[in-house]
Amino acid sequence: MRAATAGTDDEARALAESIAQVRTLRREILRREVIENGRIDLLATEVLGYDLRPFHRRLLAFQDAVEEACLQLAPRGYGKSTVLTIARIVFEILCNPDIRILIASNTQLQAEIFLREIKAHLATNDRLVETFGRFQDESKWDLREILVKPRQSTAKESTVTCVGVGGPVASRHYDLILADDIVDEENARTEGQRDKVRTWYYKTLLPCLEPDGRLFMVGTRYHYLDLYGHLIKNEMADRHQVMRALEADGSTPWPEKFSVDWLERRRRQMGSTMFATQYQNDVELMKGDIFREEWFHEYEAAPDWSQCDFFIGCDPAATKADVVLSGRKTSSDFWTIVVGARRKVDGEYSREIYLVDLWRGRCTKQEYVDVLRRLNERYKPVSVLIETVAAQEYLA
Repeated sequence: MRAATAGTDDEARALAESIAQVRTLRREILRREVIENGRIDLLATEVLGYDLRPFHRRLLAFQDAVEEACLQLAPRGYGKSTVLTIARIVFEILCNPDIRILIASNTQLQAEIFLREIKAHLATNDRLVETFGRFQDESKWDLREILVKPRQSTAKESTVTCVGVGGPVASRHYDLILADDIVDEENARTEGQRDKVRTWYYKTLLPCLEPDGRLFMVGTRYHYLDLYGHLIKNEMADRHQVMRALEADGSTPWPEKFSVDWLERRRRQMGSTMFATQYQNDVELMKGDIFREEWFHEYEAAPDWSQCDFFIGCDPAATKADVVLSGRKTSSDFWTIVVGARRKVDGEYSREIYLVDLWRGRCTKQEYVDVLRRLNERYKPVSVLIETVAAQEYLA
């Protein structure tokens, strides 16, 4: 019995050693494939635990082919940030611990949320630590910046730094910028907000990219005049990729999660225009839902205003972050008031809407109310409509 037991123990030890050798070999092969052969897809699936669909691989391949900058637009909920930002940054750190990376997003908080997931992988992902080593450096491992242990560079920039749109990055320079969702509903809604984003992009973000650095932009469309639209018409004309939830042939790239039936229900719930921007990255319907150029006609002879009803529409374009609420007017968005009129024919309104008066200016709340009061007294409208979003609620 003892001899048999000894033999069994020897076999067990030999088997355990063989298993350990296989695991070591597997880790070494995986490490070599990721670092030497650039297999970010293997990193994402075998180490980070992400489920890569074929369209994710196409998105990654587009990034891999970029030498300078690119813009990739994908529907909301399709894992673009997970694959193109989180996995990409982990991959870049593993390949070059001396790299300097900037994460830019619509807000500082959102950029920090991306960094939080990256930190979790580098510090607590057992498979990553076993395969690539330890990366957490306690000397700089906070909400906004991290350093990694294998780093040899003495550059003042951290390995990864976070910034929100409008935030400062002066006197810092980066090898890679991940601009993920820097355009959102808030900063794309008005002309003033869109101008602020564009100015920040050209004046603050781009100058901190090294001449041989790379810029990866990831996002979703919100407005036909947003920053993404500007870039597509200009420097990103041949360096952008657009992914849609519903393809022209009626198929969907992720049927297991977003079936065609589900997407059609969502279209009915959201409306065609909103669905087109958020899931199709198509802003053409938004142009049509506002005003089409062919709808406008000049009129020489004014109608009989006594047969018309007047309407006033107000767009106090300040947002919750706008300085106009503090009384400073020079840098706020334009506040507008429009007066329209419609003729009544046999008790029914005609299809024509006459633009009677238009006022636009940068002002304080009280100045805006004074203008509105004067127009109200002059035209005696049947209704006054005020858009109530963010700071507009303050006025209403």
